[in-house]
Amino acid sequence: MTHLMPRIAITVSALLSIFLFVGCASSPEPRLYLLEATPDAGPAEVGDSEISILVDVVTLPDHLRRSEIISRGARHRVTVANFDRWAEPLDRNIANVVVAHLSSRYGPENVFDRYARFTTEPDILVRLRILEFGETQENRVTLKATWELSDSRADTSRIFSSEFQQPSSDSTDATVEAMSVALAGLSHAIGISISEWHRRGREPI
Repeated sequence: MTHLMPRIAITVSALLSIFLFVGCASSPEPRLYLLEATPDAGPAEVGDSEISILVDVVTLPDHLRRSEIISRGARHRVTVANFDRWAEPLDRNIANVVVAHLSSRYGPENVFDRYARFTTEPDILVRLRILEFGETQENRVTLKATWELSDSRADTSRIFSSEFQQPSSDSTDATVEAMSVALAGLSHAIGISISEWHRRGREPI
């Protein structure tokens, strides 16, 4: 009996190793995605290139603060794509895309994110709050957001809001592409609000 115990232990250990190997081999590798800027921004208008802008904060709802890509289902359900994930934190990715779009309009030397080093106080701070972002029912991407423009030196600010919808399809690739297009629309709206607010002398609400 005592001679059987080591053999049983070895057999159990070998079986566990096989199960672990099969499990690891059968688990698919996660697919990683990034939102990207699309070439939609036009050239800066006269005077716009003199504005310096800091994209300061991007706030997300808690259900979007995760690496997995999610979608909204029926009856208040949220679906998590376990193997389709963001390659970096979504708030940082959104900020990078907005900075890229605003840089196309105002010049890359005039637009910064909160991690950049800048020697002078920016003219305008942008604080972006995402309310809803992702695929909803009927293969459509919805982006709802508000943003605040502020001038700390003049102690003025103004809040804007907008909503964008973009057709998608059943694939995650198409969903992320549609999200990038919707984010381009939001970036364009932010750019217009910056120019208009700047021309009006940054009037408060």
